[in-house]
Amino acid sequence: MKKQYFCVLFLIYFLVAFQSKAQKVISSIGEAELRANLAFQPKDKSYLKYKLAKHTPVIMPNGDSSKFMMIGFDRNSQYAFLLNQDLQVEKSFVNEVQEENTAKDPKEKKKKDSWAEDNAEIVRQFMRTYTEPLGNFSRGNKAVVIYANSRKTEFGTLMVDFDSNKFVSHVFDINLKNERFVEGFMYKGNFCLMTAGKKLDYMRFHIIEDYNKVQKYKEIQYGNQFQNLREYVFKSENWSKVSQAAVIDYQTYNELGTTQKPAKIYLTSNEVLLTFDNDHKKTDLLVLDIENEKLTVKSYPKTKVIDGEWTTYKSNSFLYYNYLVQASCTYDKLAVDFVDIRTAEKIKSYTVEKKDSISFKNTSIFQDKSGTMSFGLASGGIVGTFSVPYDNTRILKKTSQLLNKITIATLAIAINPDKNGNIKMTLGSYLERQQGGGGMMMGGGMGAAPMFIPTPMMGGYNAGKYIKSAYFESSFSLPDFEHNKERKILPTDNVLDRIRAYEDTMEKNSTLSLTYIFRRYNEFVFCYYNATVTRYFFAPFPIIVLD
Repeated sequence: MKKQYFCVLFLIYFLVAFQSKAQKVISSIGEAELRANLAFQPKDKSYLKYKLAKHTPVIMPNGDSSKFMMIGFDRNSQYAFLLNQDLQVEKSFVNEVQEENTAKDPKEKKKKDSWAEDNAEIVRQFMRTYTEPLGNFSRGNKAVVIYANSRKTEFGTLMVDFDSNKFVSHVFDINLKNERFVEGFMYKGNFCLMTAGKKLDYMRFHIIEDYNKVQKYKEIQYGNQFQNLREYVFKSENWSKVSQAAVIDYQTYNELGTTQKPAKIYLTSNEVLLTFDNDHKKTDLLVLDIENEKLTVKSYPKTKVIDGEWTTYKSNSFLYYNYLVQASCTYDKLAVDFVDIRTAEKIKSYTVEKKDSISFKNTSIFQDKSGTMSFGLASGGIVGTFSVPYDNTRILKKTSQLLNKITIATLAIAINPDKNGNIKMTLGSYLERQQGGGGMMMGGGMGAAPMFIPTPMMGGYNAGKYIKSAYFESSFSLPDFEHNKERKILPTDNVLDRIRAYEDTMEKNSTLSLTYIFRRYNEFVFCYYNATVTRYFFAPFPIIVLD
């Protein structure tokens, strides 16, 4: 058995390593490209290298999706690239706050330097108050980034105009005196700020149409229909109430690090859907008609897998378009249901007890342990610490081991598209380690506001680096959810695992930082800064690997 175990691990390593080494890069950006069409020439020759190495970029398509906009900034400096569809630079500009005027005569200071300094000062003043990035959208060749203050009670935008080479700030007249911020997300091409009343039972939606334009809020009353919303959405943290809802975007690759939360917000083309799994007996679904300010509440019962007390009961769900996938688990039994939310019909159910093998899985049961280990260091009277990343994956042989892992942690389900129009389900336990999570450590000097724009994609990617999880994967057909027994799911089928393997391989020879992932056609592009050659690189990864 040991020989078979090591053969499986070697096969996994070989497949992922082969994919990493064969990975191609679309293009790269360095100092030469940034200098191509600058609004002004900095005096410090090493300025541009410092600029690139300092800021984590955000990359988004322009208004008609024919180009991509790449921007990075903090309180003191900013850069911007306009890229074509092949991610080649078409134009660029930078701004920085000059601490002092080195010209002998202030009147001799170049006009374009003065303009750049004034423009950067706009950003600097804005970011003294607005330090929390929420999201972004585009309007033509203008990139708009939405920010909040640290308490998320005031909001504003920074607009990057590639036509005039300017950064412009705007502050909205939105005051959440009687509301709490829930989440921000894209809604019908605009950015929506979702809030909930602190005492009164209502939800409000502040829709930002442009960098300086916000609609009068839409309001939905929910008190008589769903009285547990505030309790389910908010949790106490550092003496305040913060949202614990996760945004699920079908355009990204969903992982357990994102989907493990009991409250989820799903974005469709016309509706916003909320699901709650705080009650182990059912999944609550809230359909929000924002335009008409109406709410529809539905509930879907879960398969009961234990009689009597519910103390060791874990459950969760994932909504995949019109289908709700529910899972319930105890130490003794696991049940998975597939439900059509339009008819409330239970299409298919699978159950397994701890003494049996899981008949509806297409992989082994994996246990991943990843994170960082810190060590003390004393040398020459200097005491410090350093951290070493580790990744320890092993295979669990028994179903009972998986059920034990789930019941002492959090049950999580993630659904993603699979080959031939099928779906792939990842089901297992999730336990976040202290060293990591869904966020991301950013580049930038002391006191600099973070540039990173949070997205479900990057949240799941980074959460996957610092978790303790036991899981298996399965393939099902649509719409009957029959198990595809012959489907062989490989490690290279998970696009985020392929990106992580590529990142690990590259870091053996270079120092990578400032990583970012964005979607381009039917692939995800991994962007990273290689400090060895002082350039950004773009590496594409197909979402689904075809046979």
